[in-house]
Amino acid sequence: MSCIVFGPTLECARRAGRALRDSLPASPKSDRALDEALADGRAVRFCAPTANTKFWTLVRRRYWLPAVPALLRAAIGGIARHSAKGEPGRASRDEPDQDGSEALWIEGKLSDARAKSLFSDSRQVRLWVIEDFRKLKVSDSFLARIEGAGIRITALRGLRASMLKSRG
Repeated sequence: MSCIVFGPTLECARRAGRALRDSLPASPKSDRALDEALADGRAVRFCAPTANTKFWTLVRRRYWLPAVPALLRAAIGGIARHSAKGEPGRASRDEPDQDGSEALWIEGKLSDARAKSLFSDSRQVRLWVIEDFRKLKVSDSFLARIEGAGIRITALRGLRASMLKSRG
C-alpha cells in the first residue's frame, strides 16, 4: 500500500516522496490524494522545510486535527447535534453543560457562517466534532477566534499521519 506525502507544494511532496516506494504527492492546493488516504486507510506523511512555519500552522489547524475517540471520553455529558441545515438540537437545551463535558457534532461543512452561528449559540460547548478534516472550511481569522475562546475542533475521520525528515 502506498503512502501519501503532503507538502507545502506538490513539487516539495514529490521530492520528499522519491525516497519512498509508491508514494502519492499532495499539497494544500491539490489534496485529492488525501481523499484516497481516508478511503483506504493509507498513511500520510507531512514534509516541509523546517523554516516553513506557515505551512506547519496550516497543517496543524486544518489537516492534522485531533482524533475524536480519546477526546470523547471528556464529552460524557452528551453530544449535541448540529445538522447540515444549521438547526441545533439537544436533548436538554435548558440545561447548559457546566463542566465542559459536552461535544457538538457538526454534520456537513463547517463554514464561517455556520461557525459564527454555532459560536454565538453554543459557546459553552468546548469540543466541536466534524466528520473529517476536509469539512473544515473556516477562515484563518475566525479559526483563531474559535481557538482563542478555548474551543477545540476535532475530526471523526482524521488522518493517520507522521513526519518525514526534511532535507532542506
